[in-house]
Formats: sequence, structure tokens, C-alpha cells
Amino acid sequence: MIGMVVALLSLLITMKNKIIMITVCYAGFCMVVSWLPIGQKNEYFDTLKGRNQNMGQRRGQSVTKPTFGSLAQGDLVSTEIYRKKILIFGCGNTLFENDGFGPAVIEFLKENYELPDSVLALDAGTGIKDFMFDLLLMEDKPDKLFVIDAVTVPGRKTGEVFEIDLADVPPEKMSDFSLHQSPSSNLLKELKDLGGVDVRVLGVHVNSIPNEINPGLTREIKDAVPQAALWIMEQLKDIEKKR
Repeated sequence: MIGMVVALLSLLITMKNKIIMITVCYAGFCMVVSWLPIGQKNEYFDTLKGRNQNMGQRRGQSVTKPTFGSLAQGDLVSTEIYRKKILIFGCGNTLFENDGFGPAVIEFLKENYELPDSVLALDAGTGIKDFMFDLLLMEDKPDKLFVIDAVTVPGRKTGEVFEIDLADVPPEKMSDFSLHQSPSSNLLKELKDLGGVDVRVLGVHVNSIPNEINPGLTREIKDAVPQAALWIMEQLKDIEKKR
């Protein structure tokens, strides 16, 4: 009897400690989010919401659970990513300064250009590896994939926009395009070599990415956004001419 009482008391103490820990973590989270501007708060919560939404139907198949690539922005919860023949992914976290370059280019493209029906421009955030894993498993893959990201490459100037060969993707960026279970894998290269997808990476040189939340692009990187968008549109025009 005494043993049961002791066990019950231990359980109650453990539960109490867990509740306290959860409460402290939640309070800390609310404090961090409260420091963000209103626009960034909305973007942050929209991203969290989108990552838990279903992509709907994939290739005519009914999907009852979120797929690996179940990242969405706003109302863009559709099957377009699995139907479009040309995909443009903007990678990066807008909460960490210049790391938000990719998403900024996607936004600029949508606001200033009319994209062909065969093209989908998507803010992939930090979930590009999930999308690529889905694409790698698909039988009917896209013809072309453009990836836009912020990188640090020795010898480049801040704000310089340039195309990167898949073999030259900086080591610190490799984890963005690799599976957690296989850190040395490169899903971009596998999509190209095994999947037959024409993969091209466009980068902008940044000196560093902050470790703390600091939304917004610096002037040099902000000025590079239209350049990257123009490069993308030129590639799309060349594709249309060859058809």
C-alpha cells in the first residue's frame, strides 16, 4: 500500500515538472514572437500552418495524410507542384536576414512578371529537401527545376548573382539538399542524374547568415532580387523559343 502511494506521488511530481517545463517553453516562445513586426508574425504563423496542411491530391491519387513536401504558403495548397513541368523554388528563412533572398525573388517574380502556364514559382522556405524527395519518387517528373538561394562563396562580391554548378554547391549548404539519414547525399544531383531533371541553381553571395532572428534583406541583397528575377525570366524565354 505504501509502495503504491509513493509511486503515485512520484508520478504526480513528474507530471508537475513536465507541466512547468512546457509552460516555461511556451512563455519563451511567446516572448520571441512578440518581438517580431506584425507582418513577420503573420508570415511565421502562416508558414507553420502551411507545413501542417495537406497538399491535397497528388497525380489523381487521394491523399489522406500530409506528404513529405507538404509546405504551403497561404492558399497555395494544391497539386500544381506535381503537375507543372517547370518549377522555381526560392529557398531560405525570411526571419534570418539575407537567408530570405530566395523567397524574396519568388515574391518579386509573382508581382512583376506573368509566368507561363507551365511554370510554378514557389517559396519553398526551409523545406526544399522534402519537395525534392517527393519529386525524386515521382514517375512523371518536371522537365526543369530552378533553385534560388543565398550562398557564401569565396571570391564573390556581396550581392553578386551567379549560377552555381551542382558540384560546386558550398558544403554548408549541402544539408539543405540532403536527407537527414544520408547527409552526404545531394538530392539536386540525384534529380538530375537519376531523374533526368534539368536542375539549375542560382545563388547570391552573402557574407554570412545571422544566428539570431533578424528579418529583412540588407541593401546589397535587396538590390540583387530584380537581377535574379530577370535571369529567371530570360531562361524561361529561351525555353519557350526552343519549343
